[in-house]
Amino acid sequence: MTVSRRNAFRAAAECRGEEVLAFPTEAGPEGILVSGSPESIERLRCILDDYQMAQAIATDLGELVAQSMLI
Repeated sequence: MTVSRRNAFRAAAECRGEEVLAFPTEAGPEGILVSGSPESIERLRCILDDYQMAQAIATDLGELVAQSMLI
């Protein structure tokens, strides 16, 4: 999405009284833009934080299992 389209998305969300969440992806730090009520955006932030934490834990566990198999 171009900068001008992102800015238009943000401006439209602000006009509706919504918040915008930018979720980073491999494509860049602002890969996905989501707008919604402040409450729904906060819930989404919590869900995404939990998901990222679960990913990190799964990666750590995978590394520990791999290391234990080498012993």
